[in-house]
Amino acid sequence: MTTMALADEGVLWKPKKAETEQAKHAFDKLDAILRETVARHEGPQVFLKRALDSHISIPPKAIEWMVQILKEVALGNAVTLIPIHAVMTTQQAADFLNVSRPFLISLLEKGDIKFQKVGRHRRIQFGDLLDYKSKYENERLEALARITQRTQALEGDHFDLADLKELKGKKD
Repeated sequence: MTTMALADEGVLWKPKKAETEQAKHAFDKLDAILRETVARHEGPQVFLKRALDSHISIPPKAIEWMVQILKEVALGNAVTLIPIHAVMTTQQAADFLNVSRPFLISLLEKGDIKFQKVGRHRRIQFGDLLDYKSKYENERLEALARITQRTQALEGDHFDLADLKELKGKKD
């Protein structure tokens, strides 16, 4: 029997060895069918007819997720499905963002991430955590684009410390 925790915060599947083998076999078959279906520009109904010999309509994204889940399980990895409305503790949220709990709390207190207080405990809705992560990622990519643009403007030119100070002065 698979270890599975089912609650509002999500589902965790830690596959056994036999399930890993089954998933590997299923992944290989479904991935091949999905690739063929996409190559022929056929919809999800054709995919399932070939895969299950029946007519079931499943959104294409759900099929892609199913294939990805099988791939991870085939590799022996645990898989978690977290609904957008799930409420997380500060430790769970920090783990998800791969930051320390004190750093996460500083983000909460600055108002960067919405949260609710339940008694003296802070709770974060998973959707709000995803919003923060997306915003942070966009800001990071914009900063990288600016750095790349500045680097390309200076590329080929010989520059020294004075040039860098001038560049910094333009920023301020």
